[in-house]
Amino acid sequence: MIEASQLKSPESPRRWPMLCAVVGLGVAIRLTFLALSGELELWADEAHYVQLAAMWSRFGFYMGSPGYLWPPVYPAFITLFVSLFGEHGITAAKLCQVLLSGLIGASVVLLAIRLFSYRAAIVSGLLWAGYLPLIGYTHYLWPETLFLCFLLPAVYLFTNLLGSDLSPRQTRIHLLLVGALLGGAILTKEMALPLPLLFGLVYVGFRSRDSRGLRLIRAALLVTSTVVIVMPWSLRNAEVYGRWIVSGSTLGRNMLWGVNAQYVNFDYTKPGMAEILAAKGPVRRWLIEPPPDSAWKQSREANRLDGPSENVHRALEFVRLHPGFYLRSRIKRLADWVTPMSFFDRHYRLGLYHGPLDLKWVRRSLITLSVLSTMLIMAAALPGLFWSLRAPEMRTLILVVLLVCLPSVLMVAMSRYRVPVEPLMLVLTAGFLTGSGEKSSPRQWERVIVVSGWVVLAGLWLVNAKEVWIELSRVW
Repeated sequence: MIEASQLKSPESPRRWPMLCAVVGLGVAIRLTFLALSGELELWADEAHYVQLAAMWSRFGFYMGSPGYLWPPVYPAFITLFVSLFGEHGITAAKLCQVLLSGLIGASVVLLAIRLFSYRAAIVSGLLWAGYLPLIGYTHYLWPETLFLCFLLPAVYLFTNLLGSDLSPRQTRIHLLLVGALLGGAILTKEMALPLPLLFGLVYVGFRSRDSRGLRLIRAALLVTSTVVIVMPWSLRNAEVYGRWIVSGSTLGRNMLWGVNAQYVNFDYTKPGMAEILAAKGPVRRWLIEPPPDSAWKQSREANRLDGPSENVHRALEFVRLHPGFYLRSRIKRLADWVTPMSFFDRHYRLGLYHGPLDLKWVRRSLITLSVLSTMLIMAAALPGLFWSLRAPEMRTLILVVLLVCLPSVLMVAMSRYRVPVEPLMLVLTAGFLTGSGEKSSPRQWERVIVVSGWVVLAGLWLVNAKEVWIELSRVW
């Protein structure tokens, strides 16, 4: 096991101005994109979030969406700005997202210092500053930026618990902060629900001078802090709906699109999707060609809790009746999760960017950079995790976050569900590119894992290669 003394400590204060400048550069780039993108047309869930915010601001309570219940933090975030700034509330909310993204950049830099070195921190900060898939979410009305503002600081503070010589008081403060941040993440996106318990298990399993019993008590403090944050919302749901809902109720809606006979992928546009469905190669046909007459219909139950529950039941029944199709279709969903496309280039494919950003040479350059950088961080994060990162507890922590994201593949997958781990991939990529943390050559099993991962990743990219080409050629 890696002892606390072997993990990186914060660098000299003389180096902080450079790190702050890198984070400032990333915020400035995001401000530039916000200014150049103008008033983007609202697309899909964005329009629903604005509608919820307008109704909340006007009537004073959260009504939820027809057929499902979103966690409250992001609608409340937009409601705040709509209430304060009226017709300019959307622009104000996006500006706040840009400024808050500095917290994401700072977390990336601090994690790179913690896990690797100052040089890796500079590289990871520069990668974050120019990483277009994350830049896009700062001027879209999707909850990913706000979610990362909770998740990444929680991950960083938790690394301090695993490796720094904190006093008992500092340890308690860190545990309370991590738990509270994870509570905020849960109230922003449901996927964070398992994290407090999993973080607690990692903390209990970490070898330190403290007894296991003391670590168990401290882990309970972390979980309790999360419970305190989510409890008011859960009690509200119990009173309003008569159900114990900790975060939201969107599982049935996701399973409607992802566990059904008809293939749907929201990374694709409608014109492109029609062409993709018509281009049925043998591999693709085997992966997603459905059994005859097997599709199931969405529940007509109007109740926003009973409807999703019925959809989950129908999806599970579908899996029971067609296990072979379900399992092979998950290969396609995994390929969709690692696709080199993102919502950033999708905005181009939807024709939502105008003005300077839509000049041909600008459009082509940005789309190429977005796709290639996505492929780079996925490929380089593998050796970064298994070769450069030598602390097993830190590796376990990152794998925990990754494994919490991956179950979306069992339901529905697209590039958006990869966003929570992309900042961690940037850190790992920087660790690999700078050679940080490599005190010995990778062991045989580490080499096997990385090379096997590259083979699988390349195979999954090939599965979607024709579809990616069809979509991107529409805006080239």
